[in-house]
Amino acid sequence: MPTFTGDRESPFCELIRSVDIVAVLGGAEDDPVALGAAFQQLVDVLVDAAGLAPEEISADVALVAGGMTSLDAALAQVGYDFDALAASGAGDEVLEAVNAPVFADAGARLAAYRGQVCEA
Repeated sequence: MPTFTGDRESPFCELIRSVDIVAVLGGAEDDPVALGAAFQQLVDVLVDAAGLAPEEISADVALVAGGMTSLDAALAQVGYDFDALAASGAGDEVLEAVNAPVFADAGARLAAYRGQVCEA
């Protein structure tokens, strides 16, 4: 994992610190309305973050934002039911994309930047 430096007080860091991803999505899996609201909040933050991201992680943030936007759209079509999405086959491409190593790597770099710069 690379070592990042940057401005802890940047608009990007302020935005990223404003949301706890685990808390946003935690416990919502069994409540489609809550899951939909949580995904929308997360997508909104990631899309905004993509526009504010520093150059060294801008591609990573854009990839994560795009993947989560696609996953949100696919889940919305099946009422935010992960089992229904998996069974429908309609979300196969999206699920493969967000489970791909490149997506995980981008998420890890984003988390590393958050930890090393924004929360330092």
